[in-house]
Amino acid sequence: MNTKFFVMLEWFFGVRSSPFLLEAALKYHLAKNCDVDPFVTKRLSNSFYVDNILISVHNESELKRLINVSNELMKKGGFELRDWESSAPRDVNSKTIDFLGLKWNKSYEILSINLKWLKE
Repeated sequence: MNTKFFVMLEWFFGVRSSPFLLEAALKYHLAKNCDVDPFVTKRLSNSFYVDNILISVHNESELKRLINVSNELMKKGGFELRDWESSAPRDVNSKTIDFLGLKWNKSYEILSINLKWLKE
């Protein structure tokens, strides 16, 4: 019996293992580059949920640093970060957005969930 080995050169998304493979690739990339900015790489490493990131920062300068370093760091690994959302600066007319199945009212810093399905 001849055994053949195949090497997968690309990851396919949409298969059951995709979230696991993505997380493994992200963790590997961040661990390999932790010396770039240890504060940012540690925050990123602990903040991914599949292909979303949720991070709190103390002020706008931390936010700018996080965005700049994160974009450069992830670009280095072939990842593109996009669709950034922030509640800074505060704007009372800012919109409510969907995030990870929740509604986020950015102007009042309120997260809510629709529970109408409970009545059904």
